[in-house]
Amino acid sequence: MIYFGADLHLGHRNVIDFSDRPFSSLEDMNNFFISELDRIIKPGDEVYLLGDITWKNHRYFLEKIQGKKKGITLIKGNHDGKETIKDKHWKEVLDYKEIKIGETKLVLCHYPIESWNKMRYGSIHLHGHTHNNISNEVNKIDNRLDVGYDSTKKVLISIDEVLNRINNENENMGYCSNFDDITSLG
Repeated sequence: MIYFGADLHLGHRNVIDFSDRPFSSLEDMNNFFISELDRIIKPGDEVYLLGDITWKNHRYFLEKIQGKKKGITLIKGNHDGKETIKDKHWKEVLDYKEIKIGETKLVLCHYPIESWNKMRYGSIHLHGHTHNNISNEVNKIDNRLDVGYDSTKKVLISIDEVLNRINNENENMGYCSNFDDITSLG
């Protein structure tokens, strides 16, 4: 399976209040995220974490998910320090990545992008960073989805769920995912 996630902020006490997370303590949040990563990720899965994975004590958290990281690509976020980025267990560490799953092109970045490659031809942009705090007006750009915990309420979201959410949002807004669809509207 292919999964995406962002903005776990393991070790960051203030994010609980800032993002109104449902945890009574930092320890509860950290334990929940680590146990969810262990539960969800199976051998052979591809995982893309779109930044801001840890805050302080990064070594402790990276060791906790070390065995899982062989299949995890880290897309760097603004809170991913040098130690996190240089950790040798990541599959790869990048600022930006484009992938293709079936016929669907995905553009991955920690930050939301206003305009991305092939956006007018159905490509999907996945990001984190906003903690679900950008206005609905700005957040409703077609085929763009915040996969961070505070937006999805999930540690990881599968490619199937990404596609379902994008399709549902586009249907609700009457969006045409490619220019060929425009002729069917007439």
